[in-house]
Amino acid sequence: MKHLLLRCCLGVLVLLAGNAPFAHAEEASLSSERWLQTYYQSPQPERFVEEVHDLSRRGLLAKPNNRPPMIGFLSQVLAQNPQKITAWMTALDDLPAAEKAILQNALWHSGRPEGVRYLESKDLQEYRAKLPPDILTLEITSPEPLDMLWGYFLATGKEAPVRRIISAFNLAPYAGSLAKYNTSPKTEQDKKVALLDATLQAATMSLRSMCKQHARVQEICENLLQNSTLNGLERQGLLTLLGKDKAAQDQPTWRENGKLIGDKPNRKASNGFAAQLFLTEDATFFDNWNKPETPRLNETSKAPRNVPVHTVVLFTNPGLDAAGDADITASITILKPDGSVYAKVPTVICWKGKYATPPDKLQLVQNHMALRIEPQDPVGRYTVQILVRDNVKNVELPLETALEISQ
Repeated sequence: MKHLLLRCCLGVLVLLAGNAPFAHAEEASLSSERWLQTYYQSPQPERFVEEVHDLSRRGLLAKPNNRPPMIGFLSQVLAQNPQKITAWMTALDDLPAAEKAILQNALWHSGRPEGVRYLESKDLQEYRAKLPPDILTLEITSPEPLDMLWGYFLATGKEAPVRRIISAFNLAPYAGSLAKYNTSPKTEQDKKVALLDATLQAATMSLRSMCKQHARVQEICENLLQNSTLNGLERQGLLTLLGKDKAAQDQPTWRENGKLIGDKPNRKASNGFAAQLFLTEDATFFDNWNKPETPRLNETSKAPRNVPVHTVVLFTNPGLDAAGDADITASITILKPDGSVYAKVPTVICWKGKYATPPDKLQLVQNHMALRIEPQDPVGRYTVQILVRDNVKNVELPLETALEISQ
């Protein structure tokens, strides 16, 4: 795992590039390294005492950079084996005081009643009458919680710690603050936002590195993009991390039976953003959109007079601003059969606000227009033109379809 450690020294913040989880793991034996890095794939709790002693002998247990991931890792192995806590802690009672303190801290973070009772039996004042913290709920405002979460993952292989690390993408509004720090007045606020930017960078680097090292991390990230309600900043951060935002920009968006297809008058794509236009007489389509089942769209190309015909605009993969909001508007023009303007709506809000729909899923606009041809209007072909604008990506898609009035 790559991580960044932000240190404050003589009022100057220095960004240091870290190493893999459990720094200097290359000094450990291959068996010890494998035990730590692949524990979740094939748990071997029977080696717990042996491996902790080995880490101690090699001076790795108490290394400052190793402390957070060690606590995260050991806490979860202890949590998975509560019946062995007393025996293990007794067998490791010969550790140096500083290393024993790390093990006790991990035991406290395990959250197990057996661990609490053990700590109480040792009369450790720092843990007395305190609720054990949940690593999964630690506030991510510095790189340290990220290391604890990666240790948690390596012990369990669970989605939860990776999901929590992805939440660091919510720090995107602070991007660039670290680079600006040296030329800033170096106020406490300057230090705070620089640290938040360093945390964002640490999360990004560690996720990228762990995706390469662990197929399980890559799988979790892919699944979260498809099946979760990531907010806009988290989704955009993960798309960028996995290179999917660039892929969306480099190829047409529309597919049919798995094959790429080009634009049509009522279907356009540009810079990864895509939209399509239909007409329907079925007003229930809009009510049914948010139901679990995919609603059936009954398209309309011909209609009698005095029957409302609704515009249906579907879109995908809009741009998101720093707050994770999409901003899509449209203008609508209806042309008579002779080409003159029948009706015009200069601005319609298609989507405004938070956007969490996956980039490969269609979304229905928030507002639509109903068209009704009255008795005195001419027969013939009425052209419906909608110019859809993605105001974040600065993309315009001119869509067009038609409605035939025969009587």
